[in-house]
Amino acid sequence: MSKLKLITFDITNTILRARVPVGEEYAKVACRFGLNLDAARISQEFPKVFSGLWAVQPNFGVADGITARQWWSTAVMAAVERSDVKLTEENFEKVSATAEALFEHYATAAPWMVDESSTHILSSLKRTHQLGIISNFDERLENLLEKLDLQQYFSFAIASRAAGVCKPDPTIFDLALQKADIHDPSTALHVGDDLALDFKAAKSAGWNAVWFCSDQAKRHRYPVDETEVIAHLHELLTLPLLQR
Repeated sequence: MSKLKLITFDITNTILRARVPVGEEYAKVACRFGLNLDAARISQEFPKVFSGLWAVQPNFGVADGITARQWWSTAVMAAVERSDVKLTEENFEKVSATAEALFEHYATAAPWMVDESSTHILSSLKRTHQLGIISNFDERLENLLEKLDLQQYFSFAIASRAAGVCKPDPTIFDLALQKADIHDPSTALHVGDDLALDFKAAKSAGWNAVWFCSDQAKRHRYPVDETEVIAHLHELLTLPLLQR
């Protein structure tokens, strides 16, 4: 039997995936308010906007006293502006309405998909391990898990904004150990798609870690031991770490 007692997962792009690119979703919602957006341009600009805003107001602005809704509204506004939409007074109102609608939309199951094989793996792992979520996410996480019928697999879910600390801070991994009533980090494993925020951060906290990456070019660029990287969740079951 594996010595592991706890397995935690990142949520976005590990358990959940967006059904369509962010630009398509934004453009579709914006259309309801009479705003025409270039979906491809939004998809291109959004990652830059997100990382830039995170750099100045990390963890969805919790330390700055703003709400997650306000943080995301700023992100949407910036992404739209960078796609060459002039923020006239009329457009500002349209973008504000779009941001509000998007915040509510992404709190529902509609824009997300869960691979059926993922739920089979979670169900199998739950029989022998305690499972949890550690995600840089806002307070919508728990309700979203319920709407997607995923809460049944996890003993706990830590959303970084609600916890007041985000990955890669080792404190968030310590919090997970507390929730699981586990004292030895070497009996815990974290799985996620971000090399720095998931894999390296968990390792720095004394945990075992598995990088979830199906991009062969990226795997070649950032080599990780083959026993610590997977392209599909079902590969977890074959790793030596879970066979000990």
